Amino acid sequence: MPKITFLPFAVSETVPDGVGRQLGNLLGSGFAGVEGVEYEGSMLMTQGQDGTVSPASLGSALLGEDVIQRVLAQQEGDAVVDGLISREGGSLTLTVRLSRSDAAPSVWEKNARLADLRPTLVEAHGWISQQMGIEDHQPLAIEGSKPEAFLKYLEGYDAMVLAAQAQQGRAPQIDYLRGLDALLDAITLDPSLHAAYVAAVRLANSLIQARLVPPDELEARLKKMAAGNPEDPAVHRTLADLYRVTGRIQDAINSMDKAVALAQASDQMPREAVAEFMTHLGMLQRSAGMIVN
Repeated sequence: MPKITFLPFAVSETVPDGVGRQLGNLLGSGFAGVEGVEYEGSMLMTQGQDGTVSPASLGSALLGEDVIQRVLAQQEGDAVVDGLISREGGSLTLTVRLSRSDAAPSVWEKNARLADLRPTLVEAHGWISQQMGIEDHQPLAIEGSKPEAFLKYLEGYDAMVLAAQAQQGRAPQIDYLRGLDALLDAITLDPSLHAAYVAAVRLANSLIQARLVPPDELEARLKKMAAGNPEDPAVHRTLADLYRVTGRIQDAINSMDKAVALAQASDQMPREAVAEFMTHLGMLQRSAGMIVN
């Protein structure tokens, strides 16, 4: 059973670090659930003298051979995938390197239009499968979105992943508001990219719980999301949580009351979720000394 570790990709100055960090995970996702294949992503983190943890800066070149060999030894794997993505205007270059424990490294590279981002990534994944002798692999989880929006989504998704770690007490040091802004940009560029909206709500929830950003900055962005998605209850629930943790209980009740009303009116909201929303509203009302609705 081959075991493949996917590392973050180095990036040019024109590509956000978050895109490179998630590109390896994306290419590896096509092996999820494939019988006889084990894959995992590795973020490569560094720890400062003050104990703060940050994603390692990979620069604009492929990783050194010493790093690759260390990962192979630590993971006890058969192969490591890393690479480089660079962009110039409407074109990009994708380089993928496959380093094996039993053979010399192999490199795949392609220059393509940005408009061909999706088929380029699919081709890169297919090349990895071929090199590893894997015939049964899953299609990449790439929605048919606009390429620019998808890159913004990857950047914001990276922030969502790291913010979830912050909730667990590790708080990686990155610009989380930039990640949230990237997701909002993705939604603006391609309103059909629902995954970006879901990721934005999840990122905002993590930022609230871990208190990683100024509340007023987060409130402004959540209100923008609510204006763009007036019938979605999730963002109003998130606003309610922000108001609750900042002591604005009446604002929290008002937002949660709207979230409940939208949830009850939605055909797509499971009854269990509606009940949970109502319970949360009741808890807020009780904390304010109100008679629970």
